[in-house]
Amino acid sequence: MLQILLIIEDSKRLKEVKKRLIASYSNKIAIHEAGDGYLTINAAAVNKGCAARYLIEHELADYDQLVAFGDDENDLPMLKSVAHPVAMANASQSVKESAEIIALSNEEDGIAQIIERIAPNKF
Repeated sequence: MLQILLIIEDSKRLKEVKKRLIASYSNKIAIHEAGDGYLTINAAAVNKGCAARYLIEHELADYDQLVAFGDDENDLPMLKSVAHPVAMANASQSVKESAEIIALSNEEDGIAQIIERIAPNKF
């Protein structure tokens, strides 16, 4: 699986690049804005949810065991592929709406606090 990350600080230019890529390759690639000035580009059928589906399909994990953490639009497929989706406090509104739990922000060690809460004796 290949992912291309474009970093374009000028928001106007970022929107234009995204628009042109979608117009030219919309049936071949998936494009998501990920944070300020970031565009992620994948093959159309590839996204962060593929990892969770792989684990389940290859019996490496049970669906109800999977937890995923996200904060931006490119995390939505992954959050929708697990039993326990967690959004960070700094997440976009659509990510928060997809979550079962809202954790503290990335800067406040939100992931560590959730792991300690859901699996206190596992580490």
